[in-house]
Amino acid sequence: MKIHFVCTGNVFRSRLAEAYLLSKKIPAVIVSSSGIEAEDDCNGRVCWYTRELLKKRGLEEFLTSSWHQSQRKELENQDLVIFLKKEHQEYCLNVLGAKVKEYEVWEIEDIPDEVYFSGDKTRTLESAEAVFKKILKRVDELAFRIGSQELTGKRDSY
Repeated sequence: MKIHFVCTGNVFRSRLAEAYLLSKKIPAVIVSSSGIEAEDDCNGRVCWYTRELLKKRGLEEFLTSSWHQSQRKELENQDLVIFLKKEHQEYCLNVLGAKVKEYEVWEIEDIPDEVYFSGDKTRTLESAEAVFKKILKRVDELAFRIGSQELTGKRDSY
């Protein structure tokens, strides 16, 4: 089974979800991620707080080396695409014209702009940690479902 996570820049949320699911080492599951605006390369290979969160949990080895731009053919080649926000799903299906086999929308917010642009690293890391906790919960639920072979149909999860 091929599972693909999509967010905005592929430097934070989707990369955390990808690394965490990869860390579970589920047999026959291939995990990847991309971002709808990844070509902008706003944060480099990965946000500093993404690396920090993975390091804190001993998951750095599961972090892929760089961001990846969302592409129609790649999305269509997945068994399950997980969009971190509805806007990611709308872009990929409507703008890119991707016809994905199965998808979910998790509605996991990014770090608020007022926190991100505040320059307060402690506050930014706390906000990133709150986002990661939501991702951990959803990935754990997904891993359980994969194990239970319950993945059928399209689901919008809010």
